[in-house]
Amino acid sequence: MKDIPVFVGVNEPSVPSELIGDKIEMNNMQSCRIPSLITQDDTIIAVCDKANCGADWGFIEIAVRRSSDNGKTFDKLKTVFTPPARIAPKKDDEYTSAFAIDPVMVEAADGALIMLFDFYPECKGLHKAELLEKSNGYTIVDRKSFRKLYDSDGKVCTVRDDCFIYDSNGNKTNYYLPSEHNPEFAYQTVGDMYYTEDKAKFIGKYPPLIHDNKGDKYVGNIYLNKTGQEKFSAEKHYSKDCLYDCLETSAAPFTAPVTSYLFMMKSYDKGKTWSQPVDITSQVKTDNDDPFLGVGPGVGLRLDNGRLLIPVYSVGSAFIIYSDDNGESWKRTDFCENLDECQLVQYSDGTIGCFGRPAKAGNIVYSISRDNGIIWTGKFTELYTSRCQHSVILIPKNIYIAEMDIKKDYILCSRPTGHRGKDETRTDGYLAVGEVQSDYSIKWISEKKIKNDPCYNVSEKWSDFFAYSCMAVLPDNAIGILYEAFPSGYIAFNKFTIESIMKGDI
Repeated sequence: MKDIPVFVGVNEPSVPSELIGDKIEMNNMQSCRIPSLITQDDTIIAVCDKANCGADWGFIEIAVRRSSDNGKTFDKLKTVFTPPARIAPKKDDEYTSAFAIDPVMVEAADGALIMLFDFYPECKGLHKAELLEKSNGYTIVDRKSFRKLYDSDGKVCTVRDDCFIYDSNGNKTNYYLPSEHNPEFAYQTVGDMYYTEDKAKFIGKYPPLIHDNKGDKYVGNIYLNKTGQEKFSAEKHYSKDCLYDCLETSAAPFTAPVTSYLFMMKSYDKGKTWSQPVDITSQVKTDNDDPFLGVGPGVGLRLDNGRLLIPVYSVGSAFIIYSDDNGESWKRTDFCENLDECQLVQYSDGTIGCFGRPAKAGNIVYSISRDNGIIWTGKFTELYTSRCQHSVILIPKNIYIAEMDIKKDYILCSRPTGHRGKDETRTDGYLAVGEVQSDYSIKWISEKKIKNDPCYNVSEKWSDFFAYSCMAVLPDNAIGILYEAFPSGYIAFNKFTIESIMKGDI
């Protein structure tokens, strides 16, 4: 079948003019990256970064589209999380907003669809590391962990259980953070701060998207940089000079540490609606860690015993975080024998394979765990890839064809091959079938090219581009893939049968 454009920018230069997306269907999305794909019963759920540009910073939201007909059609794009912005970024080098990035999904044993993503306060993320600090965003007071904030003098304050801010001396102030936020606003009031002279109006109640300052006073957002505003002068207004809808506001009197956070959302209706994001950073990150600790985008893994595994990484190292209670709490393993962005599979005997992005173009990094993801042992496999995230899934035995040995496990890996190994570019995406051997090494037995739709020939420069991808077994037992077909503006979906992959190009 022809590729289906699931996430597409609505303006050049993110997308060639011939392939620009519909503004209504795409919810006026300017750019997109980082696909995540999962199936739940009869529904396919696709997620990506919805952004103002193709950079790893700027105004980046989380967007979802769903299909109930095996990927023939997808519903209208829905934004499920929106960060605050001080000034709507308009160019690639502007970083005047907080941002969410790199979604990864997994289905829990209780039926919840769990999504984790990285969240940054206003900054440029890893690309201006000097703005970041070593912190998990929390501090201990009387042996209890509370969210950390800084006052105008840089002193450490805390957000306590009553939602009020307590100053550096432990005294309660008149400032507070609302505890509940409206999904209709894509939770973009998360981090909004209010000042009250009386009983807090918005504790246990949704704050408005744009405040009227009747009663409690809106004073800004904790995830933005201070701009010298007067004590109660904060306001919100839509930007007048950007291509997308963006509310601009200002920093609160108390601001959060500028570091990377991990947020989690859940859906109990197959991705149609999502719960308020929960900050799980303090459970898996310490103040001694590198400022960056982010997920390996794509999908997580649920083990046969119900444990959830999510790959995460820091600069130069990879870890696994896991939950044994359907995502209610998380722990972190020790160092995993991988470099950074990883994907996981569980073999028939319970052993877990972890496939990581190499430091430079070359063979995929590979390790295994025999104890449900706690301890990892380095292995080796010969499968060339550009330096890029890749997707790896286990092929279910119920869809094996005659050429496959029912006693063995087989995996699929999608990745760019750099013009079939000639260079290090993100080009020429291929699906590779790997036969798992008794020592857990992988024998690669077949390959099939992924990007074949002639529509991409409208761009001579990017016609063979292939970057981040995510695969899933679909309700009709085909293999679905969601992948970046153009840099930063076009994420396409296609599907293949196991037979067509096994009888691939080489």
